[in-house]
Amino acid sequence: MKIAIATSNPTKLRAVQSAFSAAYPSESVEVVLLDAELGLPEQPMGDEILQGAEARAHACAALDEVDCGIGIEAGLMQLPGSERWVSVQLCVLIDAAGRKSIGMGPGYELPQAIEAAVLAGEPLREAFERLLNLKDADRRGAVYHLSDGTIDRFELTVQAIRMALLHWKSEPDQSLNA
Repeated sequence: MKIAIATSNPTKLRAVQSAFSAAYPSESVEVVLLDAELGLPEQPMGDEILQGAEARAHACAALDEVDCGIGIEAGLMQLPGSERWVSVQLCVLIDAAGRKSIGMGPGYELPQAIEAAVLAGEPLREAFERLLNLKDADRRGAVYHLSDGTIDRFELTVQAIRMALLHWKSEPDQSLNA
C-alpha cells in the first residue's frame, strides 16, 4: 500500500507509518512525501484546519500509483456554542477512487497566555517557546509539556489518523483495498 502525505514533519511521517501498519498488518506500507507549496497558513484556525487537511490530501491523492493521500493539519478550533478554543489535529484520507474520510484527534485547551498569543496571530510553536522558554515544542508538541510528558504530538497524530481510518475499516465496500 502506497500512502502519500504532504508534509516534511517527521512526527507526522512516523505517525502515518505507525497507524497504517497497525490498521493493515498484512500489507507492506510505503509512505511517500509530497513536497509542494500549497499556500496554507502557518497556524490554521477554525475552518482553515479542515481546509488545509483536505488540500493536502487532494494534492497527495492526485499522485500516480498512490492508494491514499493523507492530509494532517493542527490548529485551534472554537467549540460550538462556546467561547473556548481547543488545539486539535484533523486528518483527511482520500483514496485513489476519490472517497474521503475524516478523523480528529483529542483536543485540549491551551494556557490562557498562549491561547491569546495564537489568537492574535502568533504560531503555536513560537508562542509556546517564547512564553515558556522552551526550545523543542515543535518536536514533541506543546501537549508533551502541558501533560508532563504523558502524551505527545505523535500520539495525537496517530489518534487522528486512526479515527479517519475507522470509516474504511468498518465498511467493507469502503476499504482502501476495494
